[in-house]
Amino acid sequence: DDVGVSEEDCKNGLRAYVNNHGQNLSYSNVKGYNAINETAYVNAIKNNQPVLLFCDKMDMYTFSNNSTFDLVIKTEFNGAHIALGFGLYTLTYYNGNNNFRTDKYLRVATGISGMEDCYLKLESTDWCDSAYAVSVY
Repeated sequence: DDVGVSEEDCKNGLRAYVNNHGQNLSYSNVKGYNAINETAYVNAIKNNQPVLLFCDKMDMYTFSNNSTFDLVIKTEFNGAHIALGFGLYTLTYYNGNNNFRTDKYLRVATGISGMEDCYLKLESTDWCDSAYAVSVY
């Protein structure tokens, strides 16, 4: 590798680390044909399985909530990176009693200074090359 860690290196390195600590692990694909499989992702999180996200770019989001509006801040990161998904955040918008829009975001850890804990938009997963739930046993 010329820069960083490849998907194979990451998965093999994590497996070696876990094995060296007396445990095993398995990976389960949570990416469909062209997007994250929301059901598989949510099931992994509910089962305390973090999700490795191998990205070729990331549009990272943070939120500030107010009683009358939500401030959604988008920061672009161009370049390959690995993030770790550990939650789901849903923003539901209403006009009176009518839900007119729902946005879903993966809660992720990036290791990027200032954006260590942020969100990636589920509906726009062109950034994701592959995604795996990690089960340690």
